[in-house]
Amino acid sequence: MPRRPAAHSEESFLEGRTMMTPKARGFSLIELMIALAIVGILAAVVYPGYTHHIQRAGRADAKALLMQAQARQESFFGAHNRYAGNMTALGYGATTVMSENKRYQVSVNATTVNSYLLQAKPNPASAQANDGCGTLTIDQLGVKAIRNQPASATEDATDCWKG
Repeated sequence: MPRRPAAHSEESFLEGRTMMTPKARGFSLIELMIALAIVGILAAVVYPGYTHHIQRAGRADAKALLMQAQARQESFFGAHNRYAGNMTALGYGATTVMSENKRYQVSVNATTVNSYLLQAKPNPASAQANDGCGTLTIDQLGVKAIRNQPASATEDATDCWKG
């Protein structure tokens, strides 16, 4: 028959228990802080590239609308022997037309009988407002340029108009 210990003895208190505590589950604070630091560093490296890509995609939409308006200007010139003075004359619903993604406002900036300047100005209420390219322009000769570029910008017209 097994021996039964006294009710309050030290032997009865330790019976059936091991001296080792079970291993803690989960992460320690230092492990969480290291993981958070790694995520922060990755975000700091990746985010600028992501925003640059998003702004480039926004410019692609504006460039497509500028090219479409340029084609309409040439058709208008063929029919009227002069260039249109606003986007409404080119068949758009307003004098200033928003790009499809709402990041640019496209308009006819200047026009004479023999010349025009189309511009795509960043919408100040969009992520494009901080784009380093400023306002994209194209004229009757197909010259692509940029205007109102921020002083801190590093892009030139070639960078802004490519791809």
